[in-house]
Formats: sequence, C-alpha cells, structure tokens
Amino acid sequence: MVLILYTTLYKTGGAEMERAAETLARQTPNAKAIRIESKAEFIDAVTSHGPLEALHFIGHSGLYGPMFGTTKFPEQFSRAEWKALEIPFAANASAYFHCCRGGRWFAPYFARRYQVPTYGHLSYTTFSANPDRYRPVLPSTEDVYVVSVPGRKGSGWWAAARKRLGLAHCIPLTQFLPEPEVDESYQAVSELYDDVFRDFRVREDEWKFVTANLPPDGDVLDIGCGNGALLCALSGNVKSAIGVDVSPAMI
Repeated sequence: MVLILYTTLYKTGGAEMERAAETLARQTPNAKAIRIESKAEFIDAVTSHGPLEALHFIGHSGLYGPMFGTTKFPEQFSRAEWKALEIPFAANASAYFHCCRGGRWFAPYFARRYQVPTYGHLSYTTFSANPDRYRPVLPSTEDVYVVSVPGRKGSGWWAAARKRLGLAHCIPLTQFLPEPEVDESYQAVSELYDDVFRDFRVREDEWKFVTANLPPDGDVLDIGCGNGALLCALSGNVKSAIGVDVSPAMI
C-alpha cells in the first residue's frame, strides 16, 4: 500500500493540502489518503496499513518532522519517539515529506532511522496547479501539487516576480539514501562544549527561564545534564541537584 497522510489544522493552507493529497491519491496506484491531526492518529495510520510500499506526508514541518495540532497546541515527535516507533515498510519502500524544509534535517534522519530512501524539500513550499512550473491554484483547479519554487521568502523579491510571471521552475524533492546510524551524542565534542559552556549563564534566555520557574529550595533532576554547567550555576539556589547524561565524555 501507498499511504498518503495529510494535515489541515496546524497553520494555513489546510484546504490545499487536502486537495494535494487527493491529487496524489488519484495519480498513484494502490494509494490511500488519510487526514490526520495528531501524533496518535499518525501512529495509528502507519502501524495499521502496512506493509507500506511508500509513505507520503503532506503538511507543515518543524525540526523533528511533521507538525500536528495547531500553533496554539502543537504536537511534534521527538527523536526518542521516532526511535521507539516501528513503521512496517515493505522491501524497496520509500518515504516522501511534502513540506517546507523537510529535507534540511528530518529527511536524512528518517532515511537513517528506517533505512528507506527518503525525499524532502530543502526550501519552502507552496501549492501549484502544475508540478514542474509554478501555476497559481484557482477554485476551478482540478489537480493541486505541493512544490518548492524560488520565491520571496527564500530568494527575495526578484524570485517572487519570476514566480508570479510563471517563469519559475519547481525544484524536485531531494533524495536521501539510508546510511548507517551515526553517533548523535556529544561524545566527540565534549571538550569543545566544556570550553564554550563552562558557565551555563552565557545561555541567557534559558538561564532566565529556568531561574524564573524554579521553586525556591527545590530538588532538581537535570536529564541530559552534559558537563553539569547548569547544576553548578544553580548550586546556591536549590536544596539538591542530580544530573544524568548518556554521554560519559560529557559527564
């Protein structure tokens, strides 16, 4: 099965995302389009429709992939949640993320995590009536595509003018091939990290947030404590402090 998942609520463009999902489903054999608006619905969809020949996601994207819910109540998978989620891909399967900048970090990560070729856009996306050259979507437009095309947000006003004049070619999805899992801990940079963050208070915004919300004389558990810089900075303001980290070099 080819599974096409799409969201409509997180930001604007929900109606066009639904139309793009319907277009892709019409043009793809053995495809099923399902609207999802939460992490729970994503998990249910991918685990109950396997084995998957291909997985498509049409929606908004953040650092760790698809965004769900709304901007007021957002949901996003963490790396730990992706590591725990098993997706039943068939042999020679592939994954496609039709969303803004999904290829910057998430698509390469997804390819490594699930060992399937994964496609993502490196720049911003929009909706077009043509998959190869930008054409505005009208109410009467039958087929709608999510495309990446140079425009004002990514390339300035000149690119926006070319886009509106119909002179801008769409940029294909970038393919990322599976690679061996990499060490994503701070093992290799522990000494450099220690030099930069010996005093946690240089991270001014985070320090202000922590101290403003920390109860007086509280007990602190710092998960992912790194070199302990935060615990040292808090030492005179808390009752007790314990830190844990997966990187022995950082400890």
